[in-house]
Parts: sequence; C-alpha cells; structure tokens
Amino acid sequence: MRNFSLREKQSIITVLREPPKKVKKVPWQKWSFIAVIVLIGSIAIYKTISSLWIIKANGQIEVKKQTVHFAQDVTLKQFFVEEGQQIVKGDTLFRFSPIVEEYVSTSITDFDRPQDWIEKQKLDLNLKIAQKKFEIEELRGRISDLSTMAEMKKKMVLLGSVNDKNPYDQLRLEIQQVQLQLASATKEKKYFENLKWSLRKQDTAATRTTVTNRGVTETKKYFVATMDGVIGQINFNKNEMCFRREEILTIHELEDMKIKVYFEPVEMKYLKAGDEVNITFPDGSESKGMIENFHVATYAVPEEFQKKYEPTTRNIVANVQLLNVSEQYKLMNFYKMNVRVSKSRFNLFS
Repeated sequence: MRNFSLREKQSIITVLREPPKKVKKVPWQKWSFIAVIVLIGSIAIYKTISSLWIIKANGQIEVKKQTVHFAQDVTLKQFFVEEGQQIVKGDTLFRFSPIVEEYVSTSITDFDRPQDWIEKQKLDLNLKIAQKKFEIEELRGRISDLSTMAEMKKKMVLLGSVNDKNPYDQLRLEIQQVQLQLASATKEKKYFENLKWSLRKQDTAATRTTVTNRGVTETKKYFVATMDGVIGQINFNKNEMCFRREEILTIHELEDMKIKVYFEPVEMKYLKAGDEVNITFPDGSESKGMIENFHVATYAVPEEFQKKYEPTTRNIVANVQLLNVSEQYKLMNFYKMNVRVSKSRFNLFS
C-alpha cells in the first residue's frame, strides 16, 4: 500500500472578480442644448401667435381739467389752496387784483405815431447808406485790382511775350462793367442821404407826446371754483404778477376719467364699440375695460409712442372706460403715464 500524506501548507485559491458595471452618465450638455432650443422655439412661437391673435396698443390716461388764466394782467395776492387739494364747486381758490393803467397826456397822443415811424425810417436809411458805402468801397477796390491786371497784360502784349490780346480786352470790358455798378451804387447812396435829410426836417417839426401822470388802480377780487376736482400745478406764488393768458393753476376733474388708446388703422376691422379689453398699468397691475367710442378723425401719435427719425404716425383713437368703478383711483394715480391695452383679435365666443 502506498504511503500518502496531506499537504500541510494551505492552498491558495484565486477568485476572479467580475468587472464593475459602468454607470451611464446623463448627457447634461446635450439636454441643456435641447432645453435652450425648445425654450427659444417656444418664445418665438408664443410671440408669433401673440402678434397674430392679440391686438396691442398704447394708451394714455385722460383727465378733464380746467385751466385758470385771465385776459388781462393781474397781481396774485393770496392763495387759499395747495397742490393736490380736493375742492368742490364754490370754494375760493385765490385773491387777485386786476391792474389798470391810466395815462393823462398834455397833447394829442396820435402825434407820437408819426414820430415812431420817422425814427424807424431813419434807422432803415442809415442801414442802407452803410451797405452802399461798403459796396462802393468793394467796387473801387475791384476796379483797382482789375486795372493793375490790365496794365500788366498791356505791357506783356507790347513786349511781345503774349500774342493773344483777348485777355486784355476782357479785362477792359470787365472794368467798364464794374465802373457802371459803382456809378449806380453812388447814385443810390446819394438818394438815401437826401431822404434822410428830408426826414430830419420832418423830425424837427414833429410834436412829441409827454406823459404827465401814470396811475395804477387795484381792485381786490376772489376767484371761485366752478367745478369739483383736485388742484393741479400752481405756477405762481403769493404777491406775484401774472400777465395776460398765463396759466395760473389747473383743476383736474375726478369724474369721467378715460383712457385714450391709439389703435393702428389696420386693426379697425377687429374692433367695435363695446369690446372688452385688458389694461396693464405702469405698476404691473391689470384691469378690465370697455371701448366706449371712437374719435371721428385720426390723431398724431404722442412723441413717447413715436419712433425717432421716422415720419409722424397717425392712429385711430378710442376712449376706454374701466369696467370696475372701484378701480377709478388708478386713473388718477397714473395720470399722464402710459398704459398698455390688449384685446383678442378674434371673438370666437361672440
């Protein structure tokens, strides 16, 4: 029988490990690019659909106002209201005094009119005489220059250096023409001087008017409001003089405020009185409105809506009223500011 023995050393078994599974990476760059393309496409589609489906127009808030001014010069003595103050019909706004000038003269005032006319004629004649003097000096200098050039041409022809005599003849002809102009200017200057001398004689015989007394009478009066509203800008202070037709202050009427909207003429076939519109105010708030009526004629678009360096645009103007009466305060808050008005081009459910 064969002898055998067990191995004393421990056997080493090599174990093969499976290679790790590769984790699939998300292609972020690819998907980001696709997302940007989709976003740009969506915006472009939205803009296109919006421009085709929605009518957009610019509008301005219109508030009725009364401008206070006088047809004569007045002195504003005292104001009883301030800017932004709400008033009612019958409130006293300010006190003023009309200025009336009285003149007492010692002679007939009509004599002063020919005197002014004489002075004006003398000034005109002095200007014409000065112009003629300048013209005469210029013509004399021109004759001197032409004569010098003609003398040089003559010497050159006599010496035989120039065979053509035409330039010399042309210079002599031009000198004669300038001499005629000089004679005419001299005669005109003499004529103006004679007129001036005759006016001087009339001036001596004229009687001037003198004012011996000038008085100013003042009558204190009060201006009373003729409508309810809010005081706008006050352009003068206490004890200042206001000349005729200058605007003293304005009164803004709170009732019957409207939005004047400028629609392009091509949109008129999609618009009619009674249509509901969306109104966006400068602070981002929105309201609903209704087209009340359209103006008969087209109006020039205000400068803030007009593109620079382009011909003036004329649009159809419509008046829009807010549907919610409680939101009328917005119109006063955004007076003279621009609003955006939009409306669906097609009334599918009408």
